[in-house]
Amino acid sequence: QAQFAALGRDGDGYLTREELIAAASDDDRSGCCGRSCSPQEDVKRYLGDWLLIGLSLLAMLSLAGTRNRT
Repeated sequence: QAQFAALGRDGDGYLTREELIAAASDDDRSGCCGRSCSPQEDVKRYLGDWLLIGLSLLAMLSLAGTRNRT
């Protein structure tokens, strides 16, 4: 609750997008709210996501293939 109160600068009990963006610009450890990551980080993240999707599909296909054989 202390962190929530520190982020909510106007004390109304709600966090607005502006408050989150202001908190993100104040402290690099608060995440990527409202900020864009570098293009290199985006490419790495997308490639990693597609790798996981491909591996998941491969695992599902291999399980489906063994199920049909029995």
